[in-house]
Amino acid sequence: MTGNISYMKLAEKYAKPKTPKKIKSVYAQIRRKGKSDGWVAERDAWRRDADAECTQNVRDAIAERQVELATKIYAVAVKLIDKIDEDVEQRMNFRSIDHKNLTGALTDLAKLLKDDAETDTAKNNITITFGSQEMEEYGD
Repeated sequence: MTGNISYMKLAEKYAKPKTPKKIKSVYAQIRRKGKSDGWVAERDAWRRDADAECTQNVRDAIAERQVELATKIYAVAVKLIDKIDEDVEQRMNFRSIDHKNLTGALTDLAKLLKDDAETDTAKNNITITFGSQEMEEYGD
């Protein structure tokens, strides 16, 4: 019922002796038995059930894989959003600096570097102010 063998192949396999007349006789018996017992309908029902089970297994495997991929994509998205937030926060902090103070601080730094180049010893403490932030750097 679940195999792919034909009635004729069954008759050839089980006919004793293997003469054409005996094979035809066994074939007729198998065909009548199959028809009376509904073998074709049973085989078709079994194939439908097997096909439905196989289809469901494939759907389950695909759904499971999609969940795995969605979980990975979500994790990557969260990491990316965190990195973007960090970057935006850093940029916002940079933009909060008054550009006039930054320009003045850079001018002061350039002047100090020029003065250091002119003198042999640089034992000066340097204080640079960026808006409300103050950075101190000590000379050698």
